[in-house]
Amino acid sequence: MTTAVPATVITDSAKNLNDTMVAVEWHGTTDVRINSKRQRPVLTQPTDAIVRVTGTTICGSDLHLYHNEIHGMERGDVLGHEGVGVVVEVGEKVANIKPNNRVVISAVIACGNCEYCQNKLYSSCDITNPSKEMEELYGHRTAGLFGYSHLTGGYDGIQAEYVRVPFADVNLLQVSEEDYHALGEKLVLLSDVACTGWHANELGEVSKGDVVGIWGCGPIGLSAIAWAKYRGASRIIAIDCVPERLAKAHDIGAETINFKENKDIVGKMKVFVPGGLDVAIECTGFRYTKTVKQQVEKSLFSETDSIDALGEAIRCAKKGGRISIIGDFVGKANNFPIGAVMEKSLTLRGGQVLVQKYWAQLLQIMRSNQVNMNFFTHHGKLEDTPKFYKMFDKKENGIIKVFFVASDLEAFSHYPADDSLAPLPYRVGAVPIIRISSSSRTRLNYYCNNTSSWVNNPTLTDLCINMIGRADIEGSKSNVAMNAWLPQTSYPCGNFSDTSNLKFRGNKGSIGHTFMVCIHTENQNQGSFYPFILLEIAVLNELPLGHLRYLLADVPPQPNSPPDNVLKYGSLIL
Repeated sequence: MTTAVPATVITDSAKNLNDTMVAVEWHGTTDVRINSKRQRPVLTQPTDAIVRVTGTTICGSDLHLYHNEIHGMERGDVLGHEGVGVVVEVGEKVANIKPNNRVVISAVIACGNCEYCQNKLYSSCDITNPSKEMEELYGHRTAGLFGYSHLTGGYDGIQAEYVRVPFADVNLLQVSEEDYHALGEKLVLLSDVACTGWHANELGEVSKGDVVGIWGCGPIGLSAIAWAKYRGASRIIAIDCVPERLAKAHDIGAETINFKENKDIVGKMKVFVPGGLDVAIECTGFRYTKTVKQQVEKSLFSETDSIDALGEAIRCAKKGGRISIIGDFVGKANNFPIGAVMEKSLTLRGGQVLVQKYWAQLLQIMRSNQVNMNFFTHHGKLEDTPKFYKMFDKKENGIIKVFFVASDLEAFSHYPADDSLAPLPYRVGAVPIIRISSSSRTRLNYYCNNTSSWVNNPTLTDLCINMIGRADIEGSKSNVAMNAWLPQTSYPCGNFSDTSNLKFRGNKGSIGHTFMVCIHTENQNQGSFYPFILLEIAVLNELPLGHLRYLLADVPPQPNSPPDNVLKYGSLIL
């Protein structure tokens, strides 16, 4: 066994008191604040790197800290353990990572040299977490984590403009400029979510033909669903109660059960899969409580973790089935059905994600667009983080995953308006900003001259948009264009003369066509619908927050496409 002393975490401090940054700090239960004058981190070890964070996000496990459910938080701790960025400085012993490299930052901090790291058990690293309390709690050391209490090392988190990354050669994944721009926000999923979903499938040994049940449709559960589909599962059944999450799970390829509408999950599963599940994956963690008994026990502190979902998973698994535990469990639980595990000959495995083991492989798969990782519903600036913590905690406005642009220097300089919590694309080129104005109308503004195209990415629900076009296009041709893009053909398109509900600054001019577009799911014929949308689009009806997804740039022109089929914003009052 490794006997090396774990690395000492040195509090990050700046070379100069004027070297400050914006950071997201924890100050108590549900008290998350922005500190715009926090000192930037500096190199403290020769194996460190300093990364300018260009994008970060909130993880479901961050809510445990938000509610002060994890011991070891101190006021002023920087939150966050997922991010992408650009390397600005490296220590003298960093061999493979160079300044100006685009990188993904691993949530798990590993040394790369201990016995566990050598065996690719990076989350069991023996070196990076000096917490004696954690060692006493579990009997052995676990790896350090960014921004996740002093039980996991006390490292400053990634919800900041800069972060110090220990053992940079191990904990940073270099990505090309091409991948950085093509995958955009999805790259941040390699910090944790994408790798954790894959790890859940690895623990359950999901393979072709398996019937898989997944408890929890947050980002981790959705990732597990996506990877189960990629690995060839014949059926995937997802359990949750949040409509938007269930809709997204369905879009990815799962059958769904709403546990608020179907109280007896075990009974329902017997109808769905009479023989039982080959694999049951628990993605909910210790906060999921359904039974009154569990709620009482937690309130009386007779247990810390609820196993309601895990108990259901064990009962739904077939004899000889496999149970994968990937949800967060930190302490003890009562009423564990050990008898069912024994008598049904179940295999039960759990473990924290092994990011560094998987991320290069998963990057290749994501690059080839073979898996649906379109989880992001909301975007914002780093300064918006506190309000998104509240929204994410309450599951409001259809939020599933939020992406924060963390650096003003970043090439992806598309920021939402101060009054907007609407979804926002993450794409170089013609990037729109979605604003919800005081008149409850929505507009999409382009900030460059690139041509753009609507791309039919899966949405949470059907969404109809009325658009005004000037191009003289026959209704039949319009229908052909729409049918190539939409799975349904029943939505109206063509000449409409009623413009009484529209307000114009000046002359109405030649309106041409008004047409309704329904963005629907499960159709990947991209780039076939009016590629030449110039500069700005006016959407004249109110859009529900959380539903409009992606507008992507740089789509090649299509033959015979009209040069101008959208009325310019300057002609409309929104």
